[in-house]
Amino acid sequence: MADTPSYEQKTEMEYDALIKTALGNEKKNFFRDMERQMKKQALFSELDDNQVESFEDSGALEAFDFVDAEFQVLRYSIAVRDALIHDALSQIDEMARNVILMAFWLEMSDREIADDTGIARRTVNKIRNKAYAKLKEILEGEGYDANSFFPKRNP
Repeated sequence: MADTPSYEQKTEMEYDALIKTALGNEKKNFFRDMERQMKKQALFSELDDNQVESFEDSGALEAFDFVDAEFQVLRYSIAVRDALIHDALSQIDEMARNVILMAFWLEMSDREIADDTGIARRTVNKIRNKAYAKLKEILEGEGYDANSFFPKRNP
């Protein structure tokens, strides 16, 4: 007959299982975040000569007023280079800005944002919608079409 584990042994086994689950989830989150970033990035070394020349010839960089600024959101550092967008994001409260940055820059769903921040998903949705409306108001006040900066998306 097998020995039944003591209370301490049961507690230790439950704790071990909890830690293994947490580490597994952290690993999944890491790889999901890396995959999301890789979809948005392209190395200049991977571009062919025609792509690089067309990018340089288009004068695309001259049309923008760049700033070197980053917003810290949880464990992410999000670079916002456009001065107009940076100024608009700086005018809204921190929670709304964080939700907008996670939703649009990191392409996180409301559920992912809720899990990362500890806020209810419906609250995240309300914050995102209000922040989007405020940013749109700020940008349109500057004479820009806000939809060209923040296209609507389905949560």
